[in-house]
Amino acid sequence: MISATASGANEARRIVVVLGMHRSGTSLCAQLLSGMGVDFGSHLLPANRWNSFGYWESIDVVAAHDSILSAFGRHWAMPLIFDPLPPRWWEQATARHVKDALGRWLSTSLTNSPGVFGFKDPRTSRMIPMWLDLFRELKVEPIWVACVRDPRSVAESLALRDGIPVFLGELLWVDYVLEPLRYIRPNEMCFVSYDSLVQDPIAHTAAIAKRLGFCNGRDHDAIRNIVLRHFHPESVRKLADHKNFALELTKVVHSWITSLCRGDFDSFDKTLAELYHLAGRYKRL
Repeated sequence: MISATASGANEARRIVVVLGMHRSGTSLCAQLLSGMGVDFGSHLLPANRWNSFGYWESIDVVAAHDSILSAFGRHWAMPLIFDPLPPRWWEQATARHVKDALGRWLSTSLTNSPGVFGFKDPRTSRMIPMWLDLFRELKVEPIWVACVRDPRSVAESLALRDGIPVFLGELLWVDYVLEPLRYIRPNEMCFVSYDSLVQDPIAHTAAIAKRLGFCNGRDHDAIRNIVLRHFHPESVRKLADHKNFALELTKVVHSWITSLCRGDFDSFDKTLAELYHLAGRYKRL
């Protein structure tokens, strides 16, 4: 059983927050975390042909995030790296009522959860400052779990599911990966590599549990079955007119994030600044 509070009296309750770009294995990660005792609630998005084992996403959280993005003329499939949300957007009237509603949802969820509560929605990566405010207000200690998958695989999966051009899918990957790192230090995250998880599910599931201080409640065969049924090679049509800048940017970011997965946090601030400088070179394209 996972303790809902950190060690020591009067410390904050803990909450698991799963981050990552769409199609990056966040649902697989959430299912594995559920086996470690994390409670993702019951009011979740239903399974469908693209995710037959469920998304593990709160309907309320997804609706709230979409409402905020829509209020500012944005959408989950629009890269924000070149057109970010307004400064301190979470304090503006258009977002404040949604934030207040999420605060009530979070408070109720924490109260009703028997152990450590968690939630997962890829859009959370774009909402970090709002959630940090809520966590401070409710005295909640976030446990950040960041899922990473090869950007081309993500982009091809999005092309198949949503008809999004590969170059745009790769830009979205950059956006979703970089945005949380503006607010959260990498050593405060537990990075989960989708590709490594598929290659060796037992070892990497054990490593995740150890990193988070959780006990894995599933045996080895159950873990293998969960991982393998989520992984299926997709026959994806090749889309022409791939943008060179998207390819260059995603390669650089993927190499960097891979080093973070290995625990290499040296020169973090310098590299992050260089990546945003690289993105700025292509702002007018």
